[in-house]
Amino acid sequence: MKDKSNTKHGLLEKIAREKAALLPENPKSLSAEETLRLLHELRVHKIELEIQNEELLRTHEELEAARARYFDLYDLAPVGYITLSEKGLILEANLTVATLLGVVRGVLVNQPLTRFIIKEDQDIYYLHRKQLFEIGTLQLCDLRMVKKDGTSFWAQLEATAAKDADGTLVCRVLLRDITENKQAERDLIENLSFLQTLIDTIPTPLFYKNLKGEYLNVNRAFEEFYGKNKEEIIGKNVYDMGPKHVADKYYERDQELFQCPGKQTYEWKVVDAAGETRDVIFNKASYTDQEGTITGLIGVISDITEQKRADEALKESENKFRNIAEHSPVGIYIIQDDVLKYVNPKFAEIFDYTVEKCLDNMFFLDLVYPEDRVAVKEHIHRRLSGETHFVQYTFRGIKKTGEIIHVEVFGSSTLFNGRSAATGTMLDITERDLASKKLKISEQQYRQLVDHIAIGVALISPNMGILTLNNQMKNWFPHIDTVKKPLCYQSFNDPPREGICSYCPTVKTLYDGEVHEAVSATPAGNEIRNYRIISSPIKDDKDNVVAAIEMVEDITVRLRTEEQIRLLSQQIMQVQENERQKISYELHDSIAQNLSALKITSDMFCKNPQIISYELSEKMIKHSKLIEETIAAVRNLACELRPPDLEEMGIVKTLEIYCEEFARNNGIRVEFQSSGMQELTPGPEVAIQMYRLVQEGLNNIKKHADASLATIKLMGAFPYNILRIEDDGKGFDVEEREKALSKEKRMGLRSMNERTNLLGGQMTIHSSPNAGTRVVIKIPLKEQTSGSKKTNHNY
Repeated sequence: MKDKSNTKHGLLEKIAREKAALLPENPKSLSAEETLRLLHELRVHKIELEIQNEELLRTHEELEAARARYFDLYDLAPVGYITLSEKGLILEANLTVATLLGVVRGVLVNQPLTRFIIKEDQDIYYLHRKQLFEIGTLQLCDLRMVKKDGTSFWAQLEATAAKDADGTLVCRVLLRDITENKQAERDLIENLSFLQTLIDTIPTPLFYKNLKGEYLNVNRAFEEFYGKNKEEIIGKNVYDMGPKHVADKYYERDQELFQCPGKQTYEWKVVDAAGETRDVIFNKASYTDQEGTITGLIGVISDITEQKRADEALKESENKFRNIAEHSPVGIYIIQDDVLKYVNPKFAEIFDYTVEKCLDNMFFLDLVYPEDRVAVKEHIHRRLSGETHFVQYTFRGIKKTGEIIHVEVFGSSTLFNGRSAATGTMLDITERDLASKKLKISEQQYRQLVDHIAIGVALISPNMGILTLNNQMKNWFPHIDTVKKPLCYQSFNDPPREGICSYCPTVKTLYDGEVHEAVSATPAGNEIRNYRIISSPIKDDKDNVVAAIEMVEDITVRLRTEEQIRLLSQQIMQVQENERQKISYELHDSIAQNLSALKITSDMFCKNPQIISYELSEKMIKHSKLIEETIAAVRNLACELRPPDLEEMGIVKTLEIYCEEFARNNGIRVEFQSSGMQELTPGPEVAIQMYRLVQEGLNNIKKHADASLATIKLMGAFPYNILRIEDDGKGFDVEEREKALSKEKRMGLRSMNERTNLLGGQMTIHSSPNAGTRVVIKIPLKEQTSGSKKTNHNY
C-alpha cells in the first residue's frame, strides 16, 4: 500500500511540473482566453488532487484495519505461532507463545527454540526439524517445554517449511499446550490398567465377546483354566478354541442370548488345560452401547466340579448312614411331639415290636417303665429346648411281652422336617458285654461316617488344643500333627496367630455350653479362605463342657460367586434404569410434543367452521379429546418410567409429589412423612431404587390390600436410611406368603426384596390377617449432607 501511494504522489508532481513548464514566463502577457483556460485546468487538477488525497486517506484506514485484524488473528490466537529460521532461531512469535513460555515477546526474537525445550526431549525436536526439511511435508511431534519460572508443560509442534518474502527458507510452527490431554491420556491408561488388574484378580474365569462371537478380552483365571494366553484367545471364536461339535453348542447358546437379551445360566462340561473334564456353570449377560444396541456379552465360568463331588459324596454318605442305621446293631430313633417318627429295625427288635408298629403313632413314653417316665421326659425336653444337645442316661423299658429291660440312651437334638426333634441311639444293656461290643462297632462306623463327609470336623479341648481331625480337615491342613495337641488358632492360620481369634464360635461354646456359628476370614498364605464354622459342646454326665466339636465348611468360592452375581445384578439394574430414563425422555420430548402439535392443529380446524363441515368438525373435536387423553397417558407413562424431578428436587420432594398423585389417581389416602433426609441424603443410584421400592409398595397396596390409608415414612437415622410402607388393609400370614412366593407368579414383594439386597440392605415384613401390613427397609448410608428438616404430608 505504501508503494502504491508514493507512485501516485510522484505522478501528480510530474504533471504539475509539466503544466508549470507550459506557463509563460510573464503571466501578464497571457490573454483573457488563455487565463481562463489555465484557471480551468488548475481547478481540474485541484479536484484530481483532492480525489487522490481522499483515496490515500481511505487506503490508510484500510491498512490500519488490516493491521488490527492481523493483531486479532495472529497475536490473540488461542494457539501459538512461531516463525523459525533455517538454523532454528525465533524470527517472530505471537503473544500466545510469549504467554505460554512466561516471557516478554521481544525477548524471544533471535533466541533458539531449543532454549525452551527440556533437555531430555531436544532429540525429538532435532529429529522433527530434520524430517521437516528432508521430506518437506507437515510434521507433528509432542515434547516437553519449560517456562521462564522453571515449570514445564507438554506441547505439540505442528511445523511446515516455507519461504519468506525474500526467498529465505523458514519454518512456520503452530504450538499447542496439550498438558491436559497428556494428563487425560495418563489417567485413561491408569484406569484401563486398574480395570484389567481388577478383572485379572477375580479368581473365576471371565470373558467378553462381540456379536460375531469373537473374544474381546479374558482375565488371567480364564487363561489358566484353558492353558492359553490372551494373544491366543483374543480375536478368536469358539470354533478356534475347541472341537466343532462343542463349539456348535456354545454358538447356539450365544445366539439365544443375543436374540433374547438379558441373563443366561446353564450347566456344562468343559475340558481344562490339564485335559480334565470339569463341571461348570456359565453365567452370561448381554450388554449394550449408549444407544441401547446390543454389542456383545460378558460371561463368568464357575467351576462346580468339587461342589458336585461334595454333593455326591454327601449323598453317598447319607446312603451309607441309612444303610448303617438300617443294619446298625444299636437302636436308632427320632422323637417329635412325643411320638416316634423313625426307628431302625434294631430299636423295634429291642422292644419286640415291628418297625411299622413303632411308627404307627406310638408314644415313646409307652415303652418306658412308669417310674422312669418323668426323668426320661425331662431329658427329651432339655434337648428340644436347647438347654443341652447331648445326653447319656439309662432307664427301664417295657417289651411287648411285658418284660422289663435295661437300656442306655445316647441322645441329641436334630431337625426333622424343618422342626426340632430328639434323636439318639439305644442299647439293650441287659447283656452288657454284648452291648459294649456293639457300641464299639457303632463308634467305629460313626468315625468312618465322619471321616468321609465333605465337611471338616475337629475336636477342640477347653484350652483350644486340637484333639482330633477328620479326613477333610487333614486334607485342608496336612501339616497339623494332632498327637502334639497343637493350639487351633496357631495351626489353622497362615501365618499363625498369637492369640485366640475374635470371631471364634468354639470359644463361646466352651464358655457357655451352647451351639455357636460364625463365618471366618482365615489367612492362608497369599489369600483369604472363608469357612462356615458350627461349634457344638460335648458334656460329661454332670453337664460340664469337656470339649467342642467344630463342623467346618469351605464357602470361599460360594461367597465370591455370590458377590460377583450381586455386582452384575446391580449393573444390570442400573442399565435398566438408564434405559427407562432414555425411553421416558423420548416419550416426553418427542411423542408427547408431536401429539401436542397435532392437538393444536386439530383445535385450529375445530375453531374455523368455515373451513370444514359441521359433521367433520364434530369428529375433529372427538379426535382432539382423544389426542389430549393420549398426551396425558404418554406423560404419565414417562413419569412412571423415570421420575423427571428426582435429580433436581431430590428423593424427598419427588416421593411427596408421587404420593400426592397416587392418592389422587387411585382413591387411597396416602400420608407421607420424612425426617433427617437432608442430613443423610442417599446418592442418585440409591435414590432411584428407593423410589422404585415406594412405587412397588404402593402398587401392592392398591392391588392386594383393600386399604383406605397408606403411610410412607422415610427417615435418615445413621447409619441407615429407613423406609417404612404401611397400610390399614386386610393383611396376610407372612409365613404362608413366603412359602407361596416360589409357586406364585406375583413379583411385588420378591422384587422389593431383591432391590433391597442389591443395596446391601434388609427388608422385614410385619403383617397378620385383618391387621394391615408394615414393610420396613433399612438401607446403609453412602452419602451425607448438612442440615435437618422434618416434613409430614397427608393426601
